[in-house]
Amino acid sequence: MPNDLKTLSERIARGEQPEYADFPDEYILQGHDSGDLFWIDWFHIPKEVRGKGHGRAFYQAIERWVRDGEVVTKQIRIMAADSGNGPTDEFWIKMGFEHISENSEDYEQSHMMRKTLKTKKVPV
Repeated sequence: MPNDLKTLSERIARGEQPEYADFPDEYILQGHDSGDLFWIDWFHIPKEVRGKGHGRAFYQAIERWVRDGEVVTKQIRIMAADSGNGPTDEFWIKMGFEHISENSEDYEQSHMMRKTLKTKKVPV
């Protein structure tokens, strides 16, 4: 495991909450704003640290970053699809997300999830 991942693992194990900028390039977030929504388009955690709290820590850092950003974001959305590593719905439910439509037969709609954020910012 590279030193930056080892150091990050040690910090997470101690219960620290790293900021989004603290995560090395192997952790990938691609997302975009759309009105008062923030869409997570791609979320990736290195395989060697999965199941060790890194996904939770990375997501929590992203949520703080989105909540504290300049755009008033009321909700984060994601399509929790299986991208070859197995289903991801369970992880996102643990992060506080809920399915938008559980009865849809459409693949995309059945995997669409949301989390409403509590924000102190007031739109200008």
